Amino acid sequence: MKHLFLIASIVAACLTSVTQAGVIEDRKAKFRENVAILRAIQPQIGKGNFEAIAAGGRNIADWATKMPDFFPKGSESVGALDAIWLDFDDFRSKAVANKQAALKLEQAAGTRDAEQIMAAVQKLSVTCKSCHQSFKAN
Repeated sequence: MKHLFLIASIVAACLTSVTQAGVIEDRKAKFRENVAILRAIQPQIGKGNFEAIAAGGRNIADWATKMPDFFPKGSESVGALDAIWLDFDDFRSKAVANKQAALKLEQAAGTRDAEQIMAAVQKLSVTCKSCHQSFKAN
């Protein structure tokens, strides 16, 4: 019976490790996607592709809504500071601010005005930087 419990414990630990590794890779992929979206905005303005900019804002907002779920306890990684889990309410509020700024980018894209779009990008970038300063390891 002791051996069965030991085996079950080892299997559970391995499954948890695999699950945590998956969530870490998933969140890193989403952050890379955000960077790609933001880098593409300037060229999209030049092409007049405001729908793509709006979709990018929507994509970032959708990710911001889900972001806290991708940081469960036990998913610590090299790039994530423990402060995330020590003050998860602050982390969650920064994700909400990011979502709101991303939705403003989506709205700005609807104006088709480059200055408004770039102002929205700047505000969105501030929310990214705020979270990075508090929660991302250098």
